[in-house]
Amino acid sequence: MPLMRDKQSVGLDLGPSSAKVVQVVLRGKAVEVARTALFEARGEGLLDEAELYAGTASWLKEIGLAERDVNVGLPQHLATTQISDFPPNVTGDELREMVTFETVQLAGLSDEAFASDYQVLAPEYGRKNPVLIGMCRQSAVDERNAAFAEAGLRVRDIAMEGLAAANALFFLHPEAQAEKAPQVILDIGAETTSMLVLGSGQVLFVGALLFGAERFAKAAAQAELDGLSGAALTLDGPAESPLQAVYRQLESEIRNGLEHWRAGEKADIAGAALARLWLCGGGAGMAGLSARLSQGQGCPAAVFGPAGEDGQPDPRLAIALGLALQGLGQAAIPISLCPEPMRWSRLRRERFGYLLAASAIFLGLAVFFMIRHSHSLDRRSRDLGVQVANLRKCRDLIPKLEENYQLIQHHEKMLLPIVEKANRGGRFLKTIQALEQARGEGDWFIYLADEFSFEEGKPKDEKTAEAAAATPRPTPQELLFPGTIASLDSSEGMAPASTATVVTAMSQMQSMVMAGHSPKTGGDFLGSVKAIRDKLNANPLFKGADILPKPERVGREEEIFQPWITYLRTLAERRITGPYVSYMFRLPFATLDVNKAPPPPPPPPKSSRRSRSAPSQSEEKVDDV
Repeated sequence: MPLMRDKQSVGLDLGPSSAKVVQVVLRGKAVEVARTALFEARGEGLLDEAELYAGTASWLKEIGLAERDVNVGLPQHLATTQISDFPPNVTGDELREMVTFETVQLAGLSDEAFASDYQVLAPEYGRKNPVLIGMCRQSAVDERNAAFAEAGLRVRDIAMEGLAAANALFFLHPEAQAEKAPQVILDIGAETTSMLVLGSGQVLFVGALLFGAERFAKAAAQAELDGLSGAALTLDGPAESPLQAVYRQLESEIRNGLEHWRAGEKADIAGAALARLWLCGGGAGMAGLSARLSQGQGCPAAVFGPAGEDGQPDPRLAIALGLALQGLGQAAIPISLCPEPMRWSRLRRERFGYLLAASAIFLGLAVFFMIRHSHSLDRRSRDLGVQVANLRKCRDLIPKLEENYQLIQHHEKMLLPIVEKANRGGRFLKTIQALEQARGEGDWFIYLADEFSFEEGKPKDEKTAEAAAATPRPTPQELLFPGTIASLDSSEGMAPASTATVVTAMSQMQSMVMAGHSPKTGGDFLGSVKAIRDKLNANPLFKGADILPKPERVGREEEIFQPWITYLRTLAERRITGPYVSYMFRLPFATLDVNKAPPPPPPPPKSSRRSRSAPSQSEEKVDDV
């Protein structure tokens, strides 16, 4: 069910002299007749069609239905219906195109526009893909709509009155829809009669008979003028009575209509006998008519329609009931001749509920996401507020951190001499232990010094010697007592001695220098030296221990080796020992006690004032002692 679908529908059947209204209500899946009403125009003194429409609009206002859209009928003699059989498996747009072409063929050479609609039927009676097509001149529909609009009637849909009678029958008598044998509906109106042939719930034929109920009324009036009375004024009267003559005209029209249908129908059903005759319309209520038709056609005949005030079927309301079912969407044959603009208007009204629902959903979602986004922004604002507060605290802590960092740097610099020089003795002892582990049988390690002592023992060139001689060496007293009083009468003291250690310029001991002798063995007199080197490099204390290059040992070899060479040569001459090979090793330490920071990058060009409190990156840091 659509979201805002009408649960009520009103069918309006407008005849030449009366109007009939049926209101149906959809409750769940059940359709119920909620209201019926009749309006006799002649009793109100309304004679022409315009007055009838205007009077009907006023009457609808009186009964409270003026604000509701009504579904009206189009007289069957103004429309045409036909069953066309199309190839099987043709559906959708292709079938629509074929139906349109068939409609053009039915219209013939007429230049007028036609309103049309169709319904696909179930394959029955030898037809593969039957389609019921309904059409009429567009001008007839427009004229009727214009008359309704001028009278103030709000038209929702337009359907053929004959098909409305079939929809009413299928609603009131569902067993008729399942009957496969042919059935006939006679809608006897005041001026014309519509005849429909039904089978298996399908409309097989729709025709207009040139007969109306007014003929019976005129015949009865003429009989009264002629002085006839009693049985002569009923259908049970003598054969020569005026009513009998009128009935024979109706019977003849029915017979001609049936012959016309059988001539064009499929053989599967054309020869079948009628199962039942159904009567509706204003003329169907004539006394004895259903019995005479049942006798004449050889099948049961009955009137049908929604219950009237007396609880009995009222055939006058059958068309209005079928139109109401059409408006409610519960018609078995929903063929509509409503103009396209009216269909679009109706569709917009029917789908207006969807628009309202979509607008409400969109508005609700918009409000929901706006509120959600607002809450998200509030949370974000609170988070940013907390971050700003933390940043402000950090800003207040930065000067303290810089001050502490400078203090740390200062103490680190003060610790550099202690760490460096205090650990030199330990490194010296560790080096002796490493040499003991690397020494082989017959090896003599005669010299061990740090790199500074080794370099100081080298002879100075002339310039260096002159500078050293010009600089007075401090006396032992000055080393112990840096300041000496020159005079008791003078307040001047001795200038401080220049023996201070600049911590940032202090050199680190990075290696040791070792010298020794090893006996020559066989032809490979360097084998013992290589073994010593491998053992020293295997020790974790050193990294990259190797023979000291000759340029670095120039000036120290004679001083270090000369006494031992003389001694060892004497031993060799006395044949106590064999010949020896001498060597000097540089022993770089694998790790240092102080790791200096890398040199700072070159200063940027002077473009802005820099903070004086920024720590220097060239300061030393102590890793361990």
